[in-house]
Amino acid sequence: MKKFVIASAFATLLLSLGGPSAQAAQIFAENFDTTSTGTFNAISAVGNFNVTSGSVDVLGGSFFGFLCTGAATGNCVDLSGNSAGTLSSGSLALNAGNFTLAFVLNGSQRGVTTSTTVSLGSLFSNTFVLASSDLNSFSFPITVPSNTTAVLSFVSNTPGGTGAVLDNVSLNSITATPEPATMGLLGSALVGLGLLKFRSKKS
Repeated sequence: MKKFVIASAFATLLLSLGGPSAQAAQIFAENFDTTSTGTFNAISAVGNFNVTSGSVDVLGGSFFGFLCTGAATGNCVDLSGNSAGTLSSGSLALNAGNFTLAFVLNGSQRGVTTSTTVSLGSLFSNTFVLASSDLNSFSFPITVPSNTTAVLSFVSNTPGGTGAVLDNVSLNSITATPEPATMGLLGSALVGLGLLKFRSKKS
């Protein structure tokens, strides 16, 4: 009976401690707020991105800033400037593990349906067809099976000078780490269980 009480107490304690917390480490981020507004052609730098084909417009303030709406605040990017454009990061070093890719991708807000392909090397690829009025904040979990490198790209498939609106891009690695309080509780629990066992032997 005493062994059952000890085992039950230990199981209850483990359940109360809960699991480890998830911590995010930033791998890449760009919100375009420190980038000058205007049209950027290949091969121009736009914040932490490069225009690798076509052109894009950095919007903000008096330069069509009203298009930076919904979760898109400050400056944002029209992915079709004078023509359909591509924004690409440099080569990103990714260790094996779990990541979260997040970004705001809105419709054109100008009556044009848009198509945009988002990719992270061979790890992620998706094409988003958006109605003009769409306002979207996306977040995707990505698992990297082994250490690798990848380029993050946003490709406008919409011809002409009206594309989807991009903002607030981030790529974070997610690491599960025990909380200090949890470790302290676990240590106290083990001491307590040791005392229980000692007393049970004496009795």
